[in-house]
Amino acid sequence: MASDPIWRKQEVLGKVVDILSSQRNRRDKVGQFGYPFLTSYQIAILLDAKYPEIRRELGMRLGGGQEQGDPDQDSLAHYLATQLSRVRRNDRGCKVEKALLSGDRCKISFNTGERVFESAVYPLSMFRYRP
Repeated sequence: MASDPIWRKQEVLGKVVDILSSQRNRRDKVGQFGYPFLTSYQIAILLDAKYPEIRRELGMRLGGGQEQGDPDQDSLAHYLATQLSRVRRNDRGCKVEKALLSGDRCKISFNTGERVFESAVYPLSMFRYRP
């Protein structure tokens, strides 16, 4: 389990699981694909919209991107990817599945509603709710 004090104090894992479990694939009417994956950027955007105090307490920006010329390591998106990657499936019944999206011939941008930025890191970490 992640040992970061803010991660524990703010109960970030529970909030992320709530976000992931609220996502449904409207095109999958019979549920054969399960819950959709979200990248750490998407999770960061959704988490920040609902709980902006977490990012403020961490003192991080939402996401970086190649347009800023950095590896995105001081962003909420990177923080979430790092912390979620450390969580083991059997930790307290954790219901988060992990995967990676290749960056081969891929360029993805993310829209916060106020700004658009591109992923600075590939492969992209992705996570989904797994009951």
